[in-house]
Amino acid sequence: MNITLHMTNKCNLACDYCYVPKNTNEMNEEIIEQSIRYAMSDGSPTISIVFFGGEPLMEKPLIEHAIGICRSIEKKGRHFFHLKISTNGTLLDEETLKFLKREQVLLSISMDGNRSAHDTHRKFPDGNGSFDLVDEKASLALEYHPYATALSVITPQNAGYVCESSEYLLNKGFKYIISAPDFDSVWDEKSMSVLERQYRKLSKIYIEKTRDKKDFYLAPFEEKLASHICGPYKKYERCELGIKNVSIAPDGSIFPCIQFVYEDPGRWCIGDVWKGIDTAKREAIYTESEEEKESCTTCEVKGRCRNWCGCLNWHTTGNVNKVSPTVCAYERMITPIADSIGNRLFKKRTPLFIDKFYNAAYPFLALFREKKDI
Repeated sequence: MNITLHMTNKCNLACDYCYVPKNTNEMNEEIIEQSIRYAMSDGSPTISIVFFGGEPLMEKPLIEHAIGICRSIEKKGRHFFHLKISTNGTLLDEETLKFLKREQVLLSISMDGNRSAHDTHRKFPDGNGSFDLVDEKASLALEYHPYATALSVITPQNAGYVCESSEYLLNKGFKYIISAPDFDSVWDEKSMSVLERQYRKLSKIYIEKTRDKKDFYLAPFEEKLASHICGPYKKYERCELGIKNVSIAPDGSIFPCIQFVYEDPGRWCIGDVWKGIDTAKREAIYTESEEEKESCTTCEVKGRCRNWCGCLNWHTTGNVNKVSPTVCAYERMITPIADSIGNRLFKKRTPLFIDKFYNAAYPFLALFREKKDI
């Protein structure tokens, strides 16, 4: 089972695109412990837990408590916990980074790119940008967690920095960069055109670094390339609302996705960590989201876009089964750009490209090369 624990709604930043309500709701030890018991209840030997917020490190003692419980359970030999944390980076320090490394907790840092892109939205409550502090903390984090992920949000306001920002993060040492548009923002034809030009510029950098045998992961190109080579998204690659992944609110309520935690609980709450899931309600939501989308029937990128994401559909159209025209325009734009990357690299039989997408052993090869370089 995969669960996301919303440790707290509190945050020390005031990012203007944040969807988390401004209140002080937080988990306690009882809910943490019951959440872990719930995660074990389906009998799966492997459990994934993501510590999320707000800013989860504002509840560092609770995170330490949760990790301690997980490691104690592991000693019994029946369960293994795969732990992650998603943080804005501002509260990272050497002690915390050492602890996360020792406990093998994967680290993701929200960083929108260079100063211009990051400080457009990611500010402190006093209005000052957080770039300087996050940039400093990211450098420290990469010393202890060289495989930390950078999470970037693209908006119409910072879309013009996408290429420069991605290059900045790569040069900084991030090997995993996941960037995605904020579709809750108002995108028009002009801002989408700006984003397209940026992706075309970025595609050249992707090709150059791949030819230079630089191991890296850069979304959204990677997933689009995979869908071109391996075919449409498989069910196991999708979140499947509430089936494989659930989000647990600070009060122990269960939701089918992280963004539904802060929506109408009567509509989206599917249970709690004490009583478990209302399977009929979960199945109804899942079935609705899986229905055939009429607007997608003849689309050339059908099966390769994220029209299956009920959470995204709900936020952009108010219907889990209806795709936003903006999302559609984005998918029709990014997919052929990724295909162009793949065609050029495959035509030249670029070694790293062939390894990455045609060799199942690639993750191990990349790790070996990294260790060798160190």
